[in-house]
Amino acid sequence: MAKPSAASAVSSPKPWLVWACGLVVAAAFCAGYAAMPVFRHAWQAHYPELTRAWANDGRFTLLGWFGTELSHEELAYAARANNASLHWPAYDPYIKDSRSRRQLVIDALTYALLGAAQAALRDINRTWLLARFLCCALWFVLLYRLIRKLETDAPFAACGAVFLTCFSYILTLLFVHNLSWDGPLARSLAHNAWTILSYGRTESVLRVPRPALTYAFLFLASLWSIKTAESRAWSWALAGGALGGALAYVRLDVWSTHILAAFAFCAVCSLKERRLHKPLLASALLAALISLPFLYYNYPPAADLLLRSGLAPRRQFDPWSLFYAAAFCVGLRGRDRPARWLLACVAAGTFFMVNIELVTGYPLQAEHWKFFGNIYVFLLALSFVPRRAQDRPGLWLGAASALVFAAFLQGLAYAAIHFPFQGLPKDYDEGLAWLQSRTPKDSVVLTLNPEVNALIPAFTHDKVELSYILAVVSDYPLLDNAERLLGGLRLLGADADRFLRDTLWRESPYERRSIVATGLARGEIEKGELYTMMFYMTPRPEARRIMDAAKAAPAELAPDYIWFGGLEQEYAGKGFPKRGQWEEAFRNASVTIYRRSTKKC
Repeated sequence: MAKPSAASAVSSPKPWLVWACGLVVAAAFCAGYAAMPVFRHAWQAHYPELTRAWANDGRFTLLGWFGTELSHEELAYAARANNASLHWPAYDPYIKDSRSRRQLVIDALTYALLGAAQAALRDINRTWLLARFLCCALWFVLLYRLIRKLETDAPFAACGAVFLTCFSYILTLLFVHNLSWDGPLARSLAHNAWTILSYGRTESVLRVPRPALTYAFLFLASLWSIKTAESRAWSWALAGGALGGALAYVRLDVWSTHILAAFAFCAVCSLKERRLHKPLLASALLAALISLPFLYYNYPPAADLLLRSGLAPRRQFDPWSLFYAAAFCVGLRGRDRPARWLLACVAAGTFFMVNIELVTGYPLQAEHWKFFGNIYVFLLALSFVPRRAQDRPGLWLGAASALVFAAFLQGLAYAAIHFPFQGLPKDYDEGLAWLQSRTPKDSVVLTLNPEVNALIPAFTHDKVELSYILAVVSDYPLLDNAERLLGGLRLLGADADRFLRDTLWRESPYERRSIVATGLARGEIEKGELYTMMFYMTPRPEARRIMDAAKAAPAELAPDYIWFGGLEQEYAGKGFPKRGQWEEAFRNASVTIYRRSTKKC
């Protein structure tokens, strides 16, 4: 199996040229991010009376709760990345005293890399832009090399790599539920075309860290597995095993599938060669060994973690997963095709993980596995494209250029429409800047506003009193967090029943599109988002049970600062702030920040 592949006999471009192409693809796809701040500055400079009416009227940002591409999810990831730049080891980015061992290993490598970038740049927006740009380039290079391993021509491989880098979200089919056929056909077609084109801004390589960074690790691990199979070199076996084990600290989805694929790949290669492939076996065993700390701290998962993700006990087979089983069977055809076999084994791993609930008794978010499973099945399909179809370099290079140009236009069009939303509210921005520059590191700030509560850990070096209950970011217990909310209401002298009725138990009608349609006017819009911060996907009956239990023992909070904005002002008691306990430290039109008084009463 060590003989050179047919693809190696075909003229291959120099490595620097492949990387140069990757940088061009990344620059085209990310061009809109260079345009957005330019558009914002031009409007703010020439039309100040209009831009003052923007809900997000402050500085440009990729990260925010309302209006930005990935809303609260990516803001939570940014909080953890920022925390990783400030602490080693990095624990909960929200609660100062939260120190679970699980936080040490869950996605630790992913956020260590993002934290290192943040430590160097000291600006979370620059960190996110750099991560998106580099991941785009990495995807192109790694996918190109994977496709070349399938004994394909270079232009054909380049076209496939461009498509998967810029438009992989098409394979997930997530945009289907946003398609609409109401009204005239021409308008429906235009609406649906824009839906398909714009959806990639939130469901592809631009989503950091998953899939942008996590899939890059998976692609590299797949390449090294193929290298091990082809060369039988122990150096590649050790490197591939170390990387495969490291995937456990990158993301659960890519690690679990790779481990299954690694053992299946060893079995397939051994059967095809009629002898045990010892380097592949050693590589798979090393990966499993390195993964043991992750398994020790995360399995079985705590009931609290399942509850916050809305994962109820269930054992149900997914009939659509038979697609991956069929891909595995088809991919085993032929001899001396290790790259094709590896792709087939990843499809088999996807089939197993999509149906993991048959083993564990509870489901995971199967879509996370299907997304990259679809990419690998697409790669597998490319291996069956006839040589005569591949041998048309002008066609494939032209198609690749057209795809790059389409991605460039997509980015500019998105920027031209969305730049008013890609910013922070000016008053919030000023308050965050004051916290960053005037407070000691790890100061604790109390706010009832879910948006501000998420912004503070991402944009400052401070902590907050309430955790954002997203399992991969914080595993702070739901009950403890509920007790903290009640403790914060007590500290502000608020009527807890009224506050909970108006916010936590309020049925929010908002999805991303309808939230933007409201104009993002602060005041009412944050109230419906408190449930997301406190309980995420927890069923409401369970959330009510937890809140009822929390009322028996509200937490005694002692924050260093209190962020007093519109939400706090509406619900705080008339006696707040008590003289001698809190003193005003910062004020603008809509935000006041109080600090604990150092004066003796």
